[in-house]
Amino acid sequence: MPTTKISQPTTHNSQLSRLPDWLNRLTTLHSKTIDLGLTRIKEVATNLSPPFAKGGREDLTDFSIPVITVAGTNGKGSTVAMLAAIYQAAGYRVATYTSPHLLDFRERLQIQNEMLDEATWCEAFAYIDAVRGEVSLTFFEFTTLAALWILQNKELDVIILEVGLGGRLDAVNIVDPTISVITTIDFDHMEYLGDTREAIGREKAGIFRANKPAVCGDFDTPDSVRETAAQLGTELFCQGKNFHHTQHEQQWTWQTQNLTLENLPVPALPLQNAATVLQVIHLLQAQLPVTRTAIDQGLRAAKLAGRMQWLKTHIPTVVDVAHNPHAARLLATQLAAVQPQPRHWYAVVGMLKDKDIAGTLKPLMPLIKAWYVGSLTGERGASAEQLHTILQQEQQAAQTFASPQEAYQKVLQAASEKDAIIVFGSFHTVAEVLQTK
Repeated sequence: MPTTKISQPTTHNSQLSRLPDWLNRLTTLHSKTIDLGLTRIKEVATNLSPPFAKGGREDLTDFSIPVITVAGTNGKGSTVAMLAAIYQAAGYRVATYTSPHLLDFRERLQIQNEMLDEATWCEAFAYIDAVRGEVSLTFFEFTTLAALWILQNKELDVIILEVGLGGRLDAVNIVDPTISVITTIDFDHMEYLGDTREAIGREKAGIFRANKPAVCGDFDTPDSVRETAAQLGTELFCQGKNFHHTQHEQQWTWQTQNLTLENLPVPALPLQNAATVLQVIHLLQAQLPVTRTAIDQGLRAAKLAGRMQWLKTHIPTVVDVAHNPHAARLLATQLAAVQPQPRHWYAVVGMLKDKDIAGTLKPLMPLIKAWYVGSLTGERGASAEQLHTILQQEQQAAQTFASPQEAYQKVLQAASEKDAIIVFGSFHTVAEVLQTK
């Protein structure tokens, strides 16, 4: 089985030896939290080339093993989780880089579903800090470089990278993928990506590479995505055109032009993303052979914290990080399919103010008896009063609280065991409840 291993570069000392101290420092290095562009990160990555010359690598972004880059409005995490589960079931050593995290920063980089120790991260941060010179990096740029440095020094068979925001100008895009994936294309981060699906699709298609395959899991692929692929000579495989899936009662079928897989186990994660995953697996068969047994095992094993995750509480509670209209529509469908249905659904919500709050809350309104809304802290956090105003305009019963944690504690007192609670709206909201349940 193919692997890569790079000899360890020289370790650089730093006064910071604790991960929390490093993370606090990284938030102060750049004037903006989000500042899309590849100029800064490429400059630092180029400065990192000498340590990898002995290993035959040009620089930090050059890998000799397959790299899968995953972009999309929603479904990135589910897609990464299922890809990793299937490849691990096939016996491969798999690394995943995702964002954001729920409870622990180290969730972002995992090898074989295991987080790395704090010392490894601190060493990587010290190394990046030593070579960046005067280049100012955002938190995500800095942590992405550190993650790539770590990955270059691990024995791996496949690397799966999740785009942070958009695609074309995202830090992850400094790595040339073997295959590119767009899960879905919908409205989110419009101030950065544009206010049409065509504009958003063009940004996400920025991860495509010339003469390398790409997969789009959206049933309605924008013309901009197809045009980008055509311009680059990228062979594009689209759901609903080049591959299909059909759900039956207890299993499902996946089909492409020359292959049909029947009686597949239904995963805990969305089937639309599972179908996209199988297309990626199919296209990489020559480099990473996978058996049908491994596919079945991986689909059964794949799970993802914070996505339709039921908590062990006296009042049935499900948490989901849905934070935009597209994700909220899927969540509403999933809740409506819960059997048996609870007597009443109660909602705990906290959101960021730069999200489409009204559009995200609306799909859940027909299901919810009462809303318990909490304020999120930080410059991007929306106040409970902002959410309350929107809900009042729609004649929805709502109460405001200082935090999602406080809102959740209150709803636990109001609901009965015949009811159920949905917690959603943001990674921050779900994290607060998971930490205090």
